[in-house]
Amino acid sequence: MSDEMTALRMSTIKMGLEAEMNGFRLTSKAPRCFKIIEIEFGIKAKRSAQGKRVAYEEFCKRFGFTPKTDKGATDGGAS
Repeated sequence: MSDEMTALRMSTIKMGLEAEMNGFRLTSKAPRCFKIIEIEFGIKAKRSAQGKRVAYEEFCKRFGFTPKTDKGATDGGAS
């Protein structure tokens, strides 16, 4: 796989992890993103919200992403 495709895939997995932490899934046809990072990268997530947050932060740290914080996430974009 090319570097660009790998970067796109990692970015999509990161978005999927963020969606799953909020109770959503990107698709019902593919495995959950938390399952993908567990199988492919050995990052295990507990079922709790805190466990998922820890796994998400480990994924971001390992692949050089900046993790989203919870602060300001619920302002609805109002300015």
